[in-house]
Amino acid sequence: MPGGEDSENGYIQGAADDHESWAHGLTAELFWKHKARLLNTAEDELPTLIASIAQNHSTGTTESTLVKPTTQLYVSTIDSAVVPLDNVTVLITISPQAPEPLQGTKTKHVHLTCAAGKVGSRQLRNELPKILPVLDAVLNDSPTRASTHILIACPSGKDHSIGAALAVLCLYANDAGNLVPENERTMTKDYIKQRLSWLSVSMPDANPSRATLQSVNAVLLG
Repeated sequence: MPGGEDSENGYIQGAADDHESWAHGLTAELFWKHKARLLNTAEDELPTLIASIAQNHSTGTTESTLVKPTTQLYVSTIDSAVVPLDNVTVLITISPQAPEPLQGTKTKHVHLTCAAGKVGSRQLRNELPKILPVLDAVLNDSPTRASTHILIACPSGKDHSIGAALAVLCLYANDAGNLVPENERTMTKDYIKQRLSWLSVSMPDANPSRATLQSVNAVLLG
């Protein structure tokens, strides 16, 4: 009807007028660059992933968050992690597909293959033990232990990576936050919650799912 919402050409007023409102800042360039990750991410996690991709692209930031009181454990998105890693001893990535192999660095890379969402949270239970031999070897090297830095990354930087960081804190961080080869503490749910509080304070926007936390508890208490 002329003058109404439908024009002679079938155009509906307001339909897709503002591509940024539904694309969340995702451009064609960014889509093709990150196509595999986007297509393998659950729909409810796409806005967070896209926002992270767009933010890192626009600002060029490579920031990661230090988990205090440690001075050695960091969490980030995968986009922030796949950059020169001169000061990182161990990089742990968690995603459906492994990032490109690291080039020109001595960083040890462990990839945990986990799908997006709850499926990946459940897979984390079987994937987490893969990090233990690497961390055991690194932290048992006394001369370099104090300079060891661990970076854990997942697509959002807020779910699966938080679960893996929680496992590292429970298994290797003493009460002062120093990473040690053997953290001689009786593993209990209260102890795990206390270590989780370190993550909550350091990363208020962290949002590990219940399924992620259940997988971590299964590994630590099993």
